[in-house]
Amino acid sequence: MKILFWGLTKGNVGPANINKGICSHLTDGFYSIKSSGKYVSLLEALWKLLWSRVVVVSCVSRVGYILVALGRLLGKKSVYIIHGHHAYESKLNNRAPDYKGLRWEAYIMEHADLLLPVSRKFMIWMQHHYPQYANKTEYIYNGVDERIFNNQVQSNKSSGTIIAAGGVRAEKNNFPVIDAVEKMQGKGKLRIFGGPIGSIAGKKYSKFVGRVSNADFLKAMSQSEIFVLNAIFESFSISVFEALACGCSILVSEVVGATDLLALEESDVIHDPMDVEEIRRKLEYLMEHPNNSRIRSQFHAEEWSFAKMVENLENKCKRLVIME
Repeated sequence: MKILFWGLTKGNVGPANINKGICSHLTDGFYSIKSSGKYVSLLEALWKLLWSRVVVVSCVSRVGYILVALGRLLGKKSVYIIHGHHAYESKLNNRAPDYKGLRWEAYIMEHADLLLPVSRKFMIWMQHHYPQYANKTEYIYNGVDERIFNNQVQSNKSSGTIIAAGGVRAEKNNFPVIDAVEKMQGKGKLRIFGGPIGSIAGKKYSKFVGRVSNADFLKAMSQSEIFVLNAIFESFSISVFEALACGCSILVSEVVGATDLLALEESDVIHDPMDVEEIRRKLEYLMEHPNNSRIRSQFHAEEWSFAKMVENLENKCKRLVIME
């Protein structure tokens, strides 16, 4: 049997980078899309759908919606890899949602035969918010590129430097981190990458940097002591592993899906992402007690590689067909 894989791969955003990693490790059991033109790639996807038993959609898009809908008419099984939740994140960030995207997301969730959030934590969130789909919701972990641990940027760390990502996006919840760093009275200096950028007038020890290339972000990580991810919603986060590869200590909120794969201690985890004092206390502790070597020594990237992710995905698709 053949499995058709579809996922957007353009841009330097999390799902696109994950899809690139998946595509580079697909086995002979998969069809992928080779064309680059908008309409030519759609025609290629539709042609390959005819010869596939299962279609895997790894993003919300018009093409993903078409493939699931047409596949349903043709008796194909469908799998949806869920990297985030457009409706919930739009509400969190108080921004107008893409209503077409909302319709596509709702349709794919309703009609896909298997839903695969990208961590166990995210699966639990999905099952709680969508109990009607709980019996077809499992999980699959995003692949971690082993090369980031082999080719990390080497640089001297600048004392007291802290790095975060996500700009002012509500789900990244960086403002309590800003307040915590300000309370440290110069013991730490925070740089926040990504967008959108907000105003932090009057803050002496924090600044927004804005969007940069992934290479520049890794370089900034290699120069920083601590990476902090104080998220209130985070399905996985490859940045956690990039930070470890770049030699950073990490401080992450307990909702972050990537924490499923790491052996963390109390001092590594933020339990209340709104508690400025907890964040300040743990940042100061990590400056004196770095956790990078301890966490890395217990994480084996080859166990969570893209090859393993693709193997797991292929097995789940085969099971769908067997259960017909």
